[in-house]
Amino acid sequence: MAITGTIYGSTGNEYIDSKIEWSYTVNESANTSKVTAALYYKRNNTGYTTYGSGTFSITIDKTKTVLIKELTITESSWVKALEATVTVNHKDDGTRSITITGTGSISGTSLTSTSCSGTVRLFDIPRASTISSASNVTLGQNCSVRWTPLSKSFRFKLKFELGYRRYTTDAIHPNQTSAYTYTGYPIPLEVANDLPSATGTMKVTLYTYSNSSATMGVGSPSSKTFTVTVPNNSDTKPSVSMTLTPVSSLGSAFSSLYIQGKSKVKATLSAKGKFFADIKSYSMSVGGKTYGSPYESECLTTAGTITVKGGATDSRGYSNEVTKNITVIPYSKPKIQAVSGESEVVAARCDEDGNLTDSGTFLKIRAKRSYSPVTSGGTQYNFCKIRFRYKSESGTYTEWEDILASDSLDSDEVSTGALLDGALSVRSSYIVQVQVIDVIGDESSTTITIPTEKVYLHKAGSRGSLGFGEYAEEDDVISIAKDRHVRLKSSINDVRMYGKALSGVSAFDIATHFDDFTGSGSERQVFFVFGEASGKIVYGVAMVSNSGTTLWEGTTGVTLTTKSGGVLTVTLPAVANDIFTIISSRDFSV
Repeated sequence: MAITGTIYGSTGNEYIDSKIEWSYTVNESANTSKVTAALYYKRNNTGYTTYGSGTFSITIDKTKTVLIKELTITESSWVKALEATVTVNHKDDGTRSITITGTGSISGTSLTSTSCSGTVRLFDIPRASTISSASNVTLGQNCSVRWTPLSKSFRFKLKFELGYRRYTTDAIHPNQTSAYTYTGYPIPLEVANDLPSATGTMKVTLYTYSNSSATMGVGSPSSKTFTVTVPNNSDTKPSVSMTLTPVSSLGSAFSSLYIQGKSKVKATLSAKGKFFADIKSYSMSVGGKTYGSPYESECLTTAGTITVKGGATDSRGYSNEVTKNITVIPYSKPKIQAVSGESEVVAARCDEDGNLTDSGTFLKIRAKRSYSPVTSGGTQYNFCKIRFRYKSESGTYTEWEDILASDSLDSDEVSTGALLDGALSVRSSYIVQVQVIDVIGDESSTTITIPTEKVYLHKAGSRGSLGFGEYAEEDDVISIAKDRHVRLKSSINDVRMYGKALSGVSAFDIATHFDDFTGSGSERQVFFVFGEASGKIVYGVAMVSNSGTTLWEGTTGVTLTTKSGGVLTVTLPAVANDIFTIISSRDFSV
């Protein structure tokens, strides 16, 4: 829209008036105005006319336009003598005042001169600056907003916005027309209250003012956005607390202790996010291994100082952790061991005075315990006892009986006197179990078989049983005492074994050589023959010496006869199969 106005003037003839009509349009982007001015004349009395060729001019802001033309001036209406158009540059601040002057005269007439001039204040063109850049910022650091002032006199304000947070600076006066960067506002950490995530977008708006009090706004505000980041440091990380408790199935005496191989550690975690961040997850690690909810470790297998870490992560992805150390008390299961000077735990027959003898009817035990005392703060929590129970070979165990109490701490070894008050039969073997068991509940046992009284050979009546070195205790069984062995050698005077599976045989010869003996009459060879006949065990035992042959033991119907030439003939009570013979030189050992 054009802006118009009129400047009235005078001429050298009082009856001729002059005026300049002006108008202009504004180009804000170019900071210019296009000004048009026209010079007019008119007589102010009637009955007269002034005419002729004249020279006329219009000067707009020092730009002069001249025109020579024929002009007739009457009283009836204004007549245009000249029109000119000039584009005028405004100042940097958008202001501009110009002078418009008109001159003219017609030679040979009374219009000898024209005096018409005036000053026009052009409309102020708004000259607001535009933000060229706004740098990303970590909270707590200063902003960095850049723009170019268009006038040294201009003032500016910056408004920062994020969520519900608003901040407007005081008036800023760069006092320059070159690019300017404002860094005077440290963006406070409290902005994080409006940032549930790690980053957010802040808006900054630049306002331009043309007066020193920054009350007269110029043009439209300019805005830009930039990223603000919540720092990941101690001020913003979540706060974490952790309580540790031992977990085990042990009794109350151990409930507050961490015991190797027996206890777990459980963490109770709590955390609070800073600046309204939410807690999204927790974590727990023990000795470098991570555990999830319910934040309970596996059984602690390593003794000593163990590091436990508890952590939390918030909605910004920021994590924090707390570290605590626990002390795991060494522990291993108790062991039953031999006492000093012994190679193994002793459980053996003895007499009423505690003297070991294979014919004893009392029991003697010698054993040693080895266990973990589980000590904390100078207090011992774990104790261990030694106990035993026994049974006959085919019976059931008795109740446990303590032989070294848990609270007996003078020595870990025990050597009993005579136990069981003569309850052991010499004709029965027994199984004795010796055990150590601690308060925690772990135990270790050893099982010892106590044989019958030692006998060289025992025939168990009509049961068809035979015992070598011990009493026979079962029907149709040939038993050899545990501490005996059969020595098998290869030379003629040593043990020779013959295994035969004979069908329908009730008598057979065993070749031997009695003339190999060169010793006294007490030296002997012993023959054992046993097999199966009619579903029962049959056997015969004979001693053959330089003095002859003697049948010691045998089931009914078994005979052993020496033939001439040193051949031993065995006769069985029935046809036998799987006949097995042992021939021993000198003494037979089992």
